[in-house]
Amino acid sequence: MAAPALCGIIQAVPVGTGRKEECGMGKMLEELEKLSVAERMQLVEDLWDGIARSNAGTPIPQWQKDALEERQKRHLEHPDSVRTWDSVKQDILRPQ
Repeated sequence: MAAPALCGIIQAVPVGTGRKEECGMGKMLEELEKLSVAERMQLVEDLWDGIARSNAGTPIPQWQKDALEERQKRHLEHPDSVRTWDSVKQDILRPQ
């Protein structure tokens, strides 16, 4: 199945009268819901990839740089205070 046109992003969506009309977010979501789950998952992946590409040059705010620097400093001072992902995952999945 071919993906429907995405209103507001690519072009207007055809409606029952055969005319193309401008549409809002609700109409776009209706059209997207007609896609299979696999097609919607691919669309989400493509959207995220596009966001990642467009944000490549986005500057990191100073407060985030400061927070990362502080975390790295704490890690270097106490390298044994970390846990592996497997250990964390076991705690999360352990029945309560």
